[in-house]
Amino acid sequence: MDGISFGGALSFAQFERIQRGLLPWWMRTWIVVPFVVYAFAFNGRSIADIVDQPIVTMLCLALAMGVLLLIWGLLRFTRRRAWKRAVALNGSVAGSAGAEGISWNTELTQTRFPWTKVTKLRKRPDLVLLFYAPRCALYFPREFFASEEAWNAFGVLAAAQLARAD
Repeated sequence: MDGISFGGALSFAQFERIQRGLLPWWMRTWIVVPFVVYAFAFNGRSIADIVDQPIVTMLCLALAMGVLLLIWGLLRFTRRRAWKRAVALNGSVAGSAGAEGISWNTELTQTRFPWTKVTKLRKRPDLVLLFYAPRCALYFPREFFASEEAWNAFGVLAAAQLARAD
């Protein structure tokens, strides 16, 4: 399959960006943090209670921050573990993208994805995700491409192929 070549091994930073890109909007940090703070610090308390009891409010806020740090630490730990397993299973990724589809090759598999199987495109400045199921996507970090021209050409190709499918 001729086309735009890509390849590389997934770093932990890339894996984290991919995981964030796979999350639905309602699970993003800017949504979750206010709910946790509210639940621990202000739940069921009126403004008068908060003003009258600043020490209790500060303790509740400290508890909320502790819970958020615990959640952050657990997420980081589980992501690092998942990344190590993914790299151990798949190794490096290589392939090419052309008008017919995407050739996606790991150390264990060789797969061809026609563009008709791609359901959604999520493009970030340094990452492209091509979804083929609700939380399953092929990942293309900027670092997988040899040049800026190849990266830009891939983005244009993917957008054009998905626009044509609509």
